[in-house]
Amino acid sequence: MRSSDYPSRDSLFGEMPLESVIGESLESPCHQLFADASRSLATGDDQRAQNILHAIALMPGIESRYQVQAWYLYRLLGGRPTPDLAKRVLGVIVEVGIDKGDDLLAVYSDRTAHYHNHAGTGVVWKRPNESLDGLIDSVLQAAANIVNRISFRGTGLRSPSSRPPPTSWPSLRRWPLDLSTRSPRTEVPRM
Repeated sequence: MRSSDYPSRDSLFGEMPLESVIGESLESPCHQLFADASRSLATGDDQRAQNILHAIALMPGIESRYQVQAWYLYRLLGGRPTPDLAKRVLGVIVEVGIDKGDDLLAVYSDRTAHYHNHAGTGVVWKRPNESLDGLIDSVLQAAANIVNRISFRGTGLRSPSSRPPPTSWPSLRRWPLDLSTRSPRTEVPRM
């Protein structure tokens, strides 16, 4: 598979700027909604943008990675999911460091999977059949078991709520992703 045929590694984490999500989601039913949220922010209607992002986060039938992205942006705008939704595992990402770079495996609750090889190649599993369902479900269940046993308070884990939410679209678009605080071994995304 050519690198242009699969999403960027950054898109798998669900922490992209809204404009980048719009470009990545062209074939998704939620594409127009992400664009509507962007227009709302551009006109200063943060509440409408937050409502749209919340609707995307709960939308059935879309790729889970877009739900993750919507939750992230929703939280940046000050939205807070209910406690039951906050601990729902929508995906798990595993990065494995090797001498020549990192390999990355991402699995999502819609039973899709993405593998990015350190050499720049990759595979996207869009669930053409059920052959990987059991393995993906096992990974997600293991993560859910851990999430349900973890208290996120006082752990030092980075989450969007650890920073003040932006008050306008320009600050959201330039929201920094501080990779120095990200630890693949300890970070548990809260969605």
